[in-house]
Amino acid sequence: MTTTIIETGVDIPNANTLFIENADHMGLSTLYQLRGRVGRSNRIAYAYLMYRPDKSLTEVSEKRLEAIKGFTELGSGFKIAMRDLSIRGAGNILELLNLVSSIQLVLKCILNC
Repeated sequence: MTTTIIETGVDIPNANTLFIENADHMGLSTLYQLRGRVGRSNRIAYAYLMYRPDKSLTEVSEKRLEAIKGFTELGSGFKIAMRDLSIRGAGNILELLNLVSSIQLVLKCILNC
C-alpha cells in the first residue's frame, strides 16, 4: 500500500497525524516520503513510526529509524539521501560505469554498422 500512496501522490493536506506500522521493515526513502504526506507549513504534523516492542531491531533498521527521527527540518531530503547511501552502501560504482561504457560501445557498433 505504501508504494501505491507514493506513486499516485496521495496527499492529505488536512491530516496532521500519520501512523506507520512495522516501520522497521521500510526503507529510509519510503519513510521520508510517507512522513511528508501529512501536514502543511501552517499545521504541525506528527508521524508515529511503530514497530513490535518484543522484536529486536537489526542494526540497519535502527540506523534508518534514527535517521528519520533526526532529520525533521524542512528540506532535509538531501541529508536523508546521503544517510541512506551511507547505510546501504554505494555498491561498486566502477563496475556500473564499466557496464554502461560497454553498453554504449555495443549500441554505437550496432547503429554505425
